[in-house]
Parts: sequence; C-alpha cells; structure tokens
Amino acid sequence: LVRELDAMLARRVEIAFAIWEELGIVDGTDRRIAVPFLAGALTAVLHAWARSDDTDAAAWTAATTSEMPAWWPRPGS
Repeated sequence: LVRELDAMLARRVEIAFAIWEELGIVDGTDRRIAVPFLAGALTAVLHAWARSDDTDAAAWTAATTSEMPAWWPRPGS
C-alpha cells in the first residue's frame, strides 16, 4: 500500500510541477530530486496520520503545509 501511495503522489507532484512551471510559480527547482522527496514525505505523513488516533484532518493538513519547502505554493499566495 505504501509503495502504491508513493507512486500516486509522485504522479500528482509531477502534474503540480508542470502546472506551476507553466504559471511561473516554481522556477529552477530540480524536479529529479524534488518529486521523490515530496512524494516520500507526503507518503510518510499520511502513513503517520493513519497510524495515529488523531481525527483532525484540517490540523494535519495545516501542519503538513507549514513544513513544506519555502518555494511550495501556499493557499492565498
């Protein structure tokens, strides 16, 4: 399951990068490193949340977003 989740998230991050680059939001990021790095991190976060007793999805989402790299687009930016 973890492998499949990681692969799905890697595809989504690739799509996001293509859109962000087209919009000029992200420039100069090395996608060869950033995509697996982010997909792995997001997979680990989702896995940690699934193993926890926490049911506050909004709090996990906010905490995850706050830990993303500085170049990661933020809501409202």
